[in-house]
Formats: sequence, structure tokens, C-alpha cells
Amino acid sequence: MSTVDKKSHEGEAPVRLCNYTDVYYNDEITGDIDFMPATASFDQVSRFTVTAGDVPITKDSETSNDIGRPSFVPKTLPGIVYGYHLAIYRPLDTLTGPFIRYVFEASSTRGELELRTPGVTRVGLSRETLRNLRVPFPGPVVARAVADYLDHETAEIDALIVDLDQFGGLLAERHYAMATKLFASIDSETRPRPLGTMATFISGGTPDPAVERFWADADSDVAFRWVAISDMSGTDTVVDTAKSLTPMGLADRRLQVAPPGTVLFAMYASVGEVARLATQATFNQAIIGITPYPNVLDPTYLQRYLESARPELLAEVRSNTQANLNAHQVRHFVIPTPEFPIQQQIAADIEFSLATLRSAQADLTRAIALAKERRAALITAAVTGQIDVTAKHRPAAEQLEDDIKELT
Repeated sequence: MSTVDKKSHEGEAPVRLCNYTDVYYNDEITGDIDFMPATASFDQVSRFTVTAGDVPITKDSETSNDIGRPSFVPKTLPGIVYGYHLAIYRPLDTLTGPFIRYVFEASSTRGELELRTPGVTRVGLSRETLRNLRVPFPGPVVARAVADYLDHETAEIDALIVDLDQFGGLLAERHYAMATKLFASIDSETRPRPLGTMATFISGGTPDPAVERFWADADSDVAFRWVAISDMSGTDTVVDTAKSLTPMGLADRRLQVAPPGTVLFAMYASVGEVARLATQATFNQAIIGITPYPNVLDPTYLQRYLESARPELLAEVRSNTQANLNAHQVRHFVIPTPEFPIQQQIAADIEFSLATLRSAQADLTRAIALAKERRAALITAAVTGQIDVTAKHRPAAEQLEDDIKELT
């Protein structure tokens, strides 16, 4: 187990450090990784230099699922040493290193390690646990054959997962390009209008600490939802919030309550993030609420337009010395405003496209989960001898592709 910390000490040798994240996020430790500078004693350099055949693993974390994550070292890297929070297996036979890495990926081993990780706020593997861990081992020759087989099969599955993920990104790009094209197709004679002429604006104008003594109990029937930026993240519609405010707090800070349908716009932090209220609520100073006038500005049209315009808004923020927007700027946003029925039709077209996108993304999420599940099962079966790697098999990735087609 490494004893090298991230600090630099006078009188020690300068080194580069292979850290926890370098192992966690890489199947192999190579010279291409951007290792951090540090120092180590000469004894530490001798013991913990990254050496060909090593299998470094993560030994400490907040959750047991993150411990025992392995990597493999194909080539010795002089001047690079393992950092604290890593344990290192150095096999007697360097040919068995790739097999041992797969052993640590097998669900049987992962389950064993999770059972043996004591801790409440932080869990860790002890030297004794690692030393006495019992794992399948078929001998160096078969072990290398199993590793070669899994290298090929898992590479195919990993490539399939990347393709699925990229396809999801392409679908999202296609949707947003369609939305942008719809807004761009609005008749050039349509008069752009400032938002301030078409809506009522409501702003909390109060940071969380100013009202924290007025937080309501979770089961209160008379509280008002308090929207923070975090409540808007990753959602189109704010239905619930982490905190609520008592009526006394609302009166004390002279806050207004925004009605359902109000479009929320983030002026600080996640600038330009947009969501729509599904319930009445108030919010903190980082958010401004835009309540469209009935039959003048459609809330969904406004929400989707602001989403499509976010790159332009961020460009404006970057040129602003304060790196945020203010209520005055938001009120003076100029947006194309066709007749109300046309706004509704554009909004409906975008919502249909978005529903289609989300359905496809849900299918892709299930397909990726299936691929990862099959990958884990394949590794477990191979290292425990349930698969004869010398026999001819239909490639796992091909079978998986068929299963994914059936799934989606």
C-alpha cells in the first residue's frame, strides 16, 4: 500500500504521482496520463515506482462501490510513483497482471470486497483483506489466454457503448437544431418585442441565509416553495423544491409568489438555465420569474426560445465584467413574437420533437445499461472458468447488438 502523499517535501526526490483518479478512470497506466508533480523519499521511489505487470487498485473511498477498482501497467514508468489511497499487486509472473485486473472487475470479487470494507463515512480495504483475498487462478498460460479473450471482447462492447452514447448526443443535436430552425423561420416581418412589454417580472432578490430562520417543516401545509438554482437543474418543470418558506418569512422579506406557468430564468451561477413552474413559488436572488401575459406570450414558446438563445446569452455574459445577467437585461431581451396561435404551434412542434428525443434517449439508456451488465457478466464468467476461451464463440458484441435491437 502506497504511503506517498501529494505534498512536496524538501530533501526528497522529485517525482510524478499516479493518483486514485488515474487508476479509477484508466484501464491502463501509461506515460500519456498527466500525472501531478510531487516528491517522495528514495525508499518510496524504490518501493512504489510504477512497474510493468503491476495491478494498482483503489483502496479507500466514500462508498464501497468505488474501492477495488483496478488498472494495469503494461510498461515501467521511471520517475512515476503510486500515491496514497492506492494498493498495488505486483504478480510474481508479469504475464498474469492483465488477468488479475479482470479478476478485480468480476462481480464475484467486487461483492467480496464490498462485504469486507468496514466504515461509516469512509470505507477502505485493509492490507489483511487484500492479502487473504481468494480468487480463481488457472495458471499463467490460461490466465493470459483469458485476458487476451476479454481484451478483445470487452473492447468490442466498449466501442458499442461509445457508439450508443454518441448517437444519443447526435439525437439531441438534431432536436436543438430543429428548434433553432423553427425560431429562425419566423416571418422576418414579425416585430421583435422586449420581454418587459409582454410579461410580469418577479424576483426573489433575497439570498438563502437571509431567510433561513423561516424555513418551513417538510410536512407544512401552508408553506411556499422556495426555488434555488439546484431545483431547476436537469428539469423542464419545477414541481418540488428542497426547501419551503413560511408565510411569516414571505412577509418579512416582502417576497412575491409567482403563479404556475411562470418561466424561471437563472441570472447567476448556471446563467441562462430555464425551467417552468408547475406550482406557485418564490425564489432566491439568482432567479427571475417571467409570467407571460395571457394570449400575448405563450409560456412554452418563451421557455424554448430562451433555451435556444442560451449560447448568445452566455456570450453576452462572457463579455460582461460581472459574469452574470441582471433583471434589467432580462426585461430588455428582444424576442421574435408572432401571433399567439403561431407561438402555440411552434411550441407544440418543439414539445413533440422533445418527447420523441426523450423516448429515444430512454431506449439508449436501457441499451447502455444492458451492455454494461453483459460486459460484467462476461468478465465474471471468463475469470471463473465458466467460458472455455479456447473454443469458438459467437462474438459477445454481436449477440449484444441483437439483444439491443430487440430491446429498443
